[in-house]
Amino acid sequence: MRILLADDNDTNRLLARTILVDEGFLVDEALTGATALDAAARMAYDLILMDVSMPEMDGLTATRAIRKLPGRAGSVPILAMTAHAMPGDRERCLAAGMDDHIAKPVNRTGLMSQIGRWLAARPKPVNSGEGADSAALDPIDEDTFRRLTGDLDGGLLPDLIGSFIAEARARSMKIGRAAAETNLAALDNESQGLADLAETFGARHLRHCASGITAAVRVGDADTARTLAASVNNLTDEAVEALMTRLSG
Repeated sequence: MRILLADDNDTNRLLARTILVDEGFLVDEALTGATALDAAARMAYDLILMDVSMPEMDGLTATRAIRKLPGRAGSVPILAMTAHAMPGDRERCLAAGMDDHIAKPVNRTGLMSQIGRWLAARPKPVNSGEGADSAALDPIDEDTFRRLTGDLDGGLLPDLIGSFIAEARARSMKIGRAAAETNLAALDNESQGLADLAETFGARHLRHCASGITAAVRVGDADTARTLAASVNNLTDEAVEALMTRLSG
């Protein structure tokens, strides 16, 4: 999936971009509202992160202009990113056509919680011909897996992966039941546990999906939580297959 990051602050942009790329997204950058508008008109983005205060054209004005674009371009989710904390700021962002608000300073948990609410189960690179990083296609983050195995006696790895498989599949089944019953408390508990487990092993797609369920539950968005929950079993199988391939290799 491709995200447009519009922010004129170099440090804020670097921080957000680092998090997004690490999560597997393709990221384009804009330093002004005018540049963001031009990019949104030319490229089909899955989501736009829009700073409110930018030169040439502020984020509110840029958002109003984007909403006038035809087709998918005009309906792309736009999340405000601002350090403003004055009463009514969030309402002004929503009135301009933004979908939600992320407070600065940006942190991974807050950013991914909001993005998880608006996007599908996991990031999908647009295609390899458009510059997608082939590593993002791998369901296992190699750096995380390497650090994990570096901390272990090699003989323990099969047992550890076996434990992952058992727990991930058990939690996936519980998430499916909780989603069917709209049991949000159970969904929250099981998805958070699955996200933590997936993060330990570097199962990035599974973690992104589980984190998205948790984020949706915590804002009361049961429909999104159920939609994401429908992907958990397949993503668990994907992670298991990738880990078994590494074990056999």
